[in-house]
Amino acid sequence: RLRSPAIGGPEFGHTLKLQNGFFARGGWRLRALCITSVGKANLPHGNIGRYIGHWPHCDQTAPAPGQTGQYVHTMPLTQFLEHSHDPAEIEKRLREGPRISYLRDWVYGGIDGTVTTFAIVSAAVGADLSTRYLLILGVANLLADGFSMAAANYSGTKAEIEEYTFVRHMEERHIEIAPEGEREEIRQIFAAKGFKGKVLDAAVEVITAEKERWIDTMMTEEHGLPPITRSPVKAGTITFAAFVVCGFLPIAPFTFGLETGVYASVVMAAITFFLIGSLRSRWSPVHWLRSGTETLAIGLVSASVAYLVGDFLKQII
Repeated sequence: RLRSPAIGGPEFGHTLKLQNGFFARGGWRLRALCITSVGKANLPHGNIGRYIGHWPHCDQTAPAPGQTGQYVHTMPLTQFLEHSHDPAEIEKRLREGPRISYLRDWVYGGIDGTVTTFAIVSAAVGADLSTRYLLILGVANLLADGFSMAAANYSGTKAEIEEYTFVRHMEERHIEIAPEGEREEIRQIFAAKGFKGKVLDAAVEVITAEKERWIDTMMTEEHGLPPITRSPVKAGTITFAAFVVCGFLPIAPFTFGLETGVYASVVMAAITFFLIGSLRSRWSPVHWLRSGTETLAIGLVSASVAYLVGDFLKQII
């Protein structure tokens, strides 16, 4: 039984297993909050034991490998961290630099592709169009709208890079013409962060001693622009690929001539919406079930609107 905010409450009953120095249960990997274990178990070999947790200093020695029997042992336990804090690992990670993410391009293209083609299916069904016309409209829209979105994302990403370049050149020019004013900006930025006296003077001196470091600091701290730039080609390509792949699924049943094409299309679209949303939660604090359900609801509302419009137009045209 664990008593720890790291687990999620004042008192949670859990059975944990030691795996390569970590306690694991479900999606948790826990280490480094002091707990006391009481039980009969062969921990190094991965057998399960019972633990009673508390917050004192870790002051007892772990059992020897293979040891079994009754014992009381205090050892570290904390929530799993996403990367190592070993000095060598930190140095390697900082040397490689931050990773550029194109997740939003995939989510953006995937959701829009599915919504768009499923809306066409819904409208076509509501208007009693034949499968032939449904496929013509669906495929034409899939390629044309997919390309349009990719081009728009390409242009938007390129505009971000151009903005970054413009602002960087501006800061470089300001440092050359008015270095004292730019130095004062650095001083006020770090004073707002709590730096004072000699520490503040030293921080300003170190940052302004090297021009590129000075400009980098101004770009992030004054203008809020990220130090990494995304590739417009990759952003556009990923958007197009996600749009086409996800957007094809709602019209796939009609392509293969399934008799239950409408129902199969609804199921395919619903699964696609849910998967996109739930996978997005991997990089989000939102639970995968909530994220998937939210995306599914958005898609189904869009499809419902399209169906009602198609049905309405069928009645008046």
